[in-house]
Amino acid sequence: GKFFEKIDNNYSLKDFNHAVKLDNKNWRAWLMLANLYEKMGDYQNSLKSVEAIYKQRPNDYIISVPYAKALFKIGNYSKSISVLNKTVVLPNEGMGEVREYYNNAHIMLAIEKINQNKLQEAIIHLNKARLWPESLGSGKPYDPDEIVSDYLEWYIWNKLEEKEKATEILLKLDHQIKKGAKRSRRNTLLTVLILREEGKNKEALKLVQDWIEKSDNKDLANRTMALLKGDDKQAKMIFEKIKDIPEYRIFLSEPLKSLL
Repeated sequence: GKFFEKIDNNYSLKDFNHAVKLDNKNWRAWLMLANLYEKMGDYQNSLKSVEAIYKQRPNDYIISVPYAKALFKIGNYSKSISVLNKTVVLPNEGMGEVREYYNNAHIMLAIEKINQNKLQEAIIHLNKARLWPESLGSGKPYDPDEIVSDYLEWYIWNKLEEKEKATEILLKLDHQIKKGAKRSRRNTLLTVLILREEGKNKEALKLVQDWIEKSDNKDLANRTMALLKGDDKQAKMIFEKIKDIPEYRIFLSEPLKSLL
């Protein structure tokens, strides 16, 4: 199946499905089937595939991590967090994404609470998004990247007209910008929002232009540029192209979607 995956996804699907029918406890075959469905953008079937083996091996992080990831991809953030909270990951350099899914799931729940005007509940999720549970296999760095949580918290305090708290979190955001906005696309996008808020439109445009030139996947950067230039038609066209990609969900959900 792995060989044919590079040639014909449909052949691989038949191959992996046949493998799990022959042995429904073959966790490697189930995971390969789930990964193939994910690659094809079929997140529901990816979830069903990994869920089949998770029920048999709920305490194996090799299974529970892909299960939590699959739950995130279909938008079930609460259950994704619940699975991660019960998962113990051995320390491993390749496990950084586990904590990232934990962080992003809490951020998405915070966004949901903001849109329901449950702002204090949103703050709780943002604070949880800043945690680094030891059980997830990654130690907290000296100066962690918290720009998304900080920006959303700043947005909430502004909405609540808590000017002192908003100013305090803005100072932290300024620090995030100075330490290196270009290290991730989310830092770049949120730095653009902050620069616009401060009336620094030329700096914002230059930052996005640099982002476009250096990025391998330019869709989010091009949409940001279109919005900065007031080209709503182009921005909408790109949005329709990328709206179902889970990795972009934070930036394509309200309130971030409309802030540019």
